[in-house]
Formats: sequence, structure tokens, C-alpha cells
Amino acid sequence: MAVSLALVALGILTIYGIQNPAPAASDPNIASSSPASFDETNWDLADFSKWQNWQKQIAFALTGLAAFFAVNLFSYRRLGSISYILYALAAALLLFVLVGKYAHLTPLVPPVYGACRWIAVPFIGTVQPSEIARLTLVIALAWHLRVRLNNSSFSSLLLPLALALTIIFLIVLEPDLDLIILPAVFVMLFAAGAKVKHLAMIVLIFAMSFPLLWMGLKDYQKERFAGILLQNTWFRDQVAQRPGLCKLLLNRPNVGNYENNEGYQLTHSKLAIATGSLTGQGFGQGPYIRYNMLPKRQNDFIFAIFAHQWGFWGSAGLLTLYAMLIGLGLSIALQTSDPFGRLMAVGIGALLAFQITINVFVTLGLVPVTGLTLPLMSYGGSSLVTTMIAIGLLNNIARHRGS
Repeated sequence: MAVSLALVALGILTIYGIQNPAPAASDPNIASSSPASFDETNWDLADFSKWQNWQKQIAFALTGLAAFFAVNLFSYRRLGSISYILYALAAALLLFVLVGKYAHLTPLVPPVYGACRWIAVPFIGTVQPSEIARLTLVIALAWHLRVRLNNSSFSSLLLPLALALTIIFLIVLEPDLDLIILPAVFVMLFAAGAKVKHLAMIVLIFAMSFPLLWMGLKDYQKERFAGILLQNTWFRDQVAQRPGLCKLLLNRPNVGNYENNEGYQLTHSKLAIATGSLTGQGFGQGPYIRYNMLPKRQNDFIFAIFAHQWGFWGSAGLLTLYAMLIGLGLSIALQTSDPFGRLMAVGIGALLAFQITINVFVTLGLVPVTGLTLPLMSYGGSSLVTTMIAIGLLNNIARHRGS
């Protein structure tokens, strides 16, 4: 719990620093301004929309804290009997998003950055069903696998995979390349007794289907994949000399200016991290704090901004906190004898581990931009509240593991 609260606090401070940069004496356009103090900030409870994002994040954190305690008011075992209902409700929310997208129900399902992933809720803002769906899938799979701990046959894996692929398919149609649930499912299947050779066969099948997936991607999604490869100057030169290859990767005959096109976000993310050096620019300091050069810096790329302010040592400390959180989840799983609780802890731990890893790798330019948030730190209510519920379930399992 303490580790989680520390990460939430660091996230709020980072978001505050972005919106209220410290004045730079060398910049006359910035020097005249000063960060808003706590007392000077608008806290009008009647108009949530006027709050700054760091204020909203505090509200989301308090909601998440309430949810944490709420899921500890009962034994986690009670979730088993309603796990399929929770799964069905999450799938229904994802279907509602798709219906809203294709029926052009813009007030209810607003498009953001070309994707329809959110449901507008009066007085709250927006809710992202995919965040909820991932957690409900883990609960449903844990319940399904609890009495099937000898998954030695390939056929025994088909139903769990069908449950996972249904959710993944609905998310991909939004469109959203949020596929972290898949490796988490593999970890749960392995923990439930699945053979490595069967899991390897499934991975091979997915790998062979990649060309079909590529053809179904939107142009901007292809650019995200291509952006990783085009970071290499030699590869970029080769693509520039081969219009056919360029057409395949970018759906256009020429590479163009990489740094200002598909490479813009990755280039500035890595620059933000690099300019943090060992000790960082300082809280509220640095060009990537004062100027909006990095898109989504409060959301998907908050790690780059944190590294920009606190440098290598600060980033190492942050990743240590995340390692402690994942380690606690693994420890709870190992000490829990109840199959349902153990598999749920494994699934939640794996989900957090993969999400943290992929988010950090995105900021370093190692994997394509996926839209995944950094758990507990990125701005956004759906991600923060859902993660707090997941951590609350881990705490619940730990409290009841001996009973």
C-alpha cells in the first residue's frame, strides 16, 4: 500500500510540475509567471472541468483509494461466483464503444486521436472500458482455471484463449493495439499447469498471423511500427532507396523528414530522457517541462518527463518502487494456497509487470507507441482507479491467504 501511494504521489507531483513549471530566469517569456500555489488554485466543486489536471488526478487518487478499501470489505472469493458476469459486463461496455463508433454517437463515445476508446459519463468525464476489461478477464480466467490446474492438453487451453481473444478483438477494433493482456494470459496458463510446448505453439500461430494483422492496421499504426525501425539511420537510407518497401511500411512512396513525422514523438521522448542526465533538470525545470514539445507527456510519456526532471538516479529509484510492487504481487501469489487467489495474484502481477515494461520501453524507443499508461502515475481516472482496485485485490488475497 505504501509503495502504491508513493507512486501515486510522484505521479501527481510530475503532472503538477508539467502544468506549473518553475520560472526560468533566462527566458523573459517564462520569468514573469510563477507556479500556482495550492491556495490560489481553483477548487470549484461545482465545475470539475475547470480544475487543472493535477487537481483532477488528486480526485482520481481519492476515488481509487476508496475503491481500494471497498474491495477489502469482503473476501475476494466472493468474486468467483460473479466473475463471468463481470466479464460479460466489461465485454458489453467494449461493444457499446464499438456501436457508438460506427453509429457516430459522438457525445457518448467521443473520438480522441482518431480512436474511440472512451465512454462519456456526465459529471465524471470519460471512462475507458479496456482498463476495466483487462482486470475482469484476469478474475474470470483465475476462476475458470482454479479447478483445471492440470492443463496438460492443448484442447484445455482453447476456452481460456477464447475468453482472452474476445476481449482483445473488441479492443483492437476501437482501434487500440493494447495487447498486454495476451502475455499475462500466457503467464496465468503456465501457472495453471499448461505445458511450455503448447504455449510455444500458440505463440507461433500468432507470429504466423502477423502479416494478416499488418494488413488490417490503420496507417498511423503502421507508422508507429515503422518508426521503431526507422530510428536506425542505415535502415532509413535503405527504405528511402526502395519506394516499394517504403510503401509497405508507411503507405507512401518516400520516407520524408523522419524527425518531424513518425519519429517525432520517439525522438523527443529520448531527448527528454537523455537531457535528464544523471541527476535531472530539477522539479518543474527543463525545456520539456516549460515547452509542450512532447505529445502526451502527462499520459503515455510521463516516464520521459520524470526522467527529464530527476535523471538516471531518480528513474532508477522509480523503477525500484515498481519492482517492489511487482515483487509483492509475486510473493502473495507464492504464499497463497487457494488456486483462485493464487492465479488472480499471478494475473494482476503479470499485467502490471508487462504494462510497466512496455510503457518504459515505448519512451526509450524500443517498442511501438501503444497508448498504454504508466500504472499509478499517468494522468487519467480509468487507469488509476482500476489499478488501485487491482492492488486492493492483491491486499485482499494477502489478508485471506491463510484462511
